Amino acid sequence: IRGDLPIEVISMGVDTELFNPNKYDQKIKEKYNLEGPFLLFVGRLAPEKGIQYLIQAMPETIKRFPRTKLLIIGEGTLKQELKELTKKLNLQDNVLFLGKIENKRLPKYYATADIFISPSLREGMPVSYIEAMACGKPLLVGNLPISREIIKPPLRGLLVKQRNKKDISNKIIYLLKNEVLLRKKGESSIIFVRENYTWSVISKKYKEILRK
Repeated sequence: IRGDLPIEVISMGVDTELFNPNKYDQKIKEKYNLEGPFLLFVGRLAPEKGIQYLIQAMPETIKRFPRTKLLIIGEGTLKQELKELTKKLNLQDNVLFLGKIENKRLPKYYATADIFISPSLREGMPVSYIEAMACGKPLLVGNLPISREIIKPPLRGLLVKQRNKKDISNKIIYLLKNEVLLRKKGESSIIFVRENYTWSVISKKYKEILRK
């Protein structure tokens, strides 16, 4: 077992037959009129996910990349408040709420997006991070111990300061300006997941735990 991975990380796994870069789907871009950068959030719409700060970061992002769109997948208690914030900031054309999407359809969204973003204030076992990485996406996530363990910044993504819309927008813009960097971080993510998070690898790690 890798000594640098805590037990809660080892407990996660992903089906790389289902979640992989080949699930890219041009129809998603056509459906949501995605003509510019495509940012993606997947998870519960709850205060601890920091989505409100991501939405607040969008105006600055749009100044630099006007056709940027953020697709938010998930449901939660904060949904109505987030929709009102989107309207207040006049972002209805740039921030889209898709609601809950069944797991088997998620790979297409991960693989088609440019960046997976989750500026969380607290995380337990962020399976969405691993799913996004399996699809070749760089991560832009909250600065938490679990995030640092997974992405080893800047290798597979970047960390953002908590509750800081300016830092979020700055790092979105930085990544979008560097397509080669985006691609390299995505490639590193794929390799990392295949070496550490496929179900075959996870089962071997559990067997070793039980053996010890």
